[in-house]
Amino acid sequence: MMVSTFCLLFVLGSHIHIMKAALPRCERPVPSGETVTVLENATLNDSVFTYEGSDRDNDKVVFTPRETISPFFFDGKSINEEYFKLNDILDFETKNQYIFTKIYATHVGRTIGELCPPLTVNVLPVNEFTPVFHPSLLVVNVPEGLPEDTTVAILNCTDGDKEPTGSPEGCSQIIIQSGDNVHPRFKITNKQIVTTNNVINYDTGDVTFTLIVVGIDSSTLDPQKTGSMAIIINIDPVNVSMPSFQDLSYSISLPESTPVFKEVFDVNATDRNKRPLIDLAYKITDGNEADTFMICQTTGKMFLKRPLDFESDNSLVYYVTITATDDRLTSTAVVNVTITDVNDNVPICTPTYQDVTIDEKTSIGKTVASINCTDEDAGSVLLYRITSGDCDRFQITPSGDIIVTNVLSHGNTASTFHLKIQISDGFFESIVWLSVNTIKPICCETFKIPD
Repeated sequence: MMVSTFCLLFVLGSHIHIMKAALPRCERPVPSGETVTVLENATLNDSVFTYEGSDRDNDKVVFTPRETISPFFFDGKSINEEYFKLNDILDFETKNQYIFTKIYATHVGRTIGELCPPLTVNVLPVNEFTPVFHPSLLVVNVPEGLPEDTTVAILNCTDGDKEPTGSPEGCSQIIIQSGDNVHPRFKITNKQIVTTNNVINYDTGDVTFTLIVVGIDSSTLDPQKTGSMAIIINIDPVNVSMPSFQDLSYSISLPESTPVFKEVFDVNATDRNKRPLIDLAYKITDGNEADTFMICQTTGKMFLKRPLDFESDNSLVYYVTITATDDRLTSTAVVNVTITDVNDNVPICTPTYQDVTIDEKTSIGKTVASINCTDEDAGSVLLYRITSGDCDRFQITPSGDIIVTNVLSHGNTASTFHLKIQISDGFFESIVWLSVNTIKPICCETFKIPD
């Protein structure tokens, strides 16, 4: 470093002395320069550094900048020291380093002096800002059954504090604080909400998760600050289960007298997929000959659609296939319906009145008439009996034959017997009338024809 000098002229008696005056020197910063640090929230008028100088002539040393030193200023302390103080607000995020290279140690009122070594002032950050999530509320919909490590949401956490080089910016850590505590379905990996290995199942109650997520800033200089956000995760059900019938085959018996529109069966399938998936829909897909049955689409209840007639219907056994669908998956069941006979027909007799004439000498056990009756009810057994008209002389056989059981002679006159015959199938009855007329035999005497 060059040292400048100037001459002083002194007159002592007759002698003239010329002396070289010494220039001020910088003692601090030291020759290699110095670095100091100051927090960005430092108080105004705080001292950042103390410049020190010396002068062999013991003149007061001051420090003169030939550059802008804002936001700092010099404030004299003693003869050869000055405080380098703060007079404006620092902001690490705006500027984090100041280097001063043109500050001189000089005398008061003079600009000639020695250039001081450089002074570097590094501004250190303080934790001013709370981490912020964008957005602060996030609503997402995801299907149930996602595999592990599936990304559900990407988190955007920022922090107004600019961090030193090499330090993470924004949130250094993000955690799920609440909303998924028992068997966690979610975790945070690389600032993303992802699924865990715990299955998300809508049918067991995983419908909505409200997660409170907390971000912790990356500051290491001050107490860490946190910010939070809410994430509402709605689980959408997925149709993964087929409708299920209690049995794949059902058997019922249905009397032919069943009224039309009467409920005859309820298939009632179930589906492990809980709503709000579409409700099960039922329909008959096979085996419904003659359009005999119908089914309620929403309940699975099966009804009789037309009158049945055991005696005339072509089919007495139906294999009705019922299909249940949940709009994607279907299942089927077969209802075996057997139509059973019911005594619903009156015995029919032809004719309902007979008139016969017989010899009063007709022998006992002789058939004098036959009652012809039929019943359309399959398997019906008809019962015949004479209810009035002289049951002592006649009987009726199980097949409807009227036979003589006693002597018919009734004095010297002919007789007529009016028989009332009842025919029953056990429930319904019919009546046939039979008139039995008796006549005397013609007796011929032997006589001689005259010559």
